[in-house]
Amino acid sequence: MRTFKRYSTAEFVDFITSVPVKRRVTNVQIHHTVIPTLQQYKDAADKEAIIRGMWRYHTTERKFRDIAQHFTIAPDGVWDGRDLEWDSGGFMGVENDGGICIEMIGNYDIGGEKFAYPLAEVAYRAVAAILDRWPDADIRFHRDQPSARGKK
Repeated sequence: MRTFKRYSTAEFVDFITSVPVKRRVTNVQIHHTVIPTLQQYKDAADKEAIIRGMWRYHTTERKFRDIAQHFTIAPDGVWDGRDLEWDSGGFMGVENDGGICIEMIGNYDIGGEKFAYPLAEVAYRAVAAILDRWPDADIRFHRDQPSARGKK
């Protein structure tokens, strides 16, 4: 069974600052889960089981080689995911090239959950640390990708 590690925000900043990455990083892709919702995550006794559920969906249903995202943002920290030497699995085909994919737990579509503290603070600090490491990377929201236009 695949296991995942949760970093505190400070631990994540230290990790992303020092982890060796050979591939070129050109963008940070921002997603949110819809399911699980933020409330489902908060209510879960086993938080890692939520992450493993996403991994199972990606590897079993979607036939990805691993979870799509490099990191999952939760209100209590940042979960690791896909190997940083692999491009993102969050978009379609070449849209993933050079990407680091961030998945925020929660449904932030219009009418969904409120994007607020503490998850918002974890997200802002994690993305800032990634951009400090790769200052030329741009931010891409799921709705901005050609494969998602009109759907998100």
